[in-house]
Amino acid sequence: PATLKTRIKLGTVKVGKGRKASVSGRVLKTASPGLSGKVRVYWQQKRKSTWKTIHGGLKPANKPFTFKQKLKRKGTWRVQVRYINVAPYKASRATSTTLHVKR
Repeated sequence: PATLKTRIKLGTVKVGKGRKASVSGRVLKTASPGLSGKVRVYWQQKRKSTWKTIHGGLKPANKPFTFKQKLKRKGTWRVQVRYINVAPYKASRATSTTLHVKR
């Protein structure tokens, strides 16, 4: 059987007072069968020249998601979201633009 494509549409990443960050989005599918599986989020901080995952979480993929997280420290951050594949769908991922947390 053919595997069906998916993609992740991310909303804006917001950082408020006290380093409270949030990201929203949804997994888009190409066919009509229901979508199962999970969406995993990785809050990553740039340390020297590599991205280190500091926080993470899981949500169901069959509806829009919102992740909220208090970021551990100031610095350069990004959010990476991955759909963990469940047949007949393919895995997909999306990465946000970098954000700078000052306090």
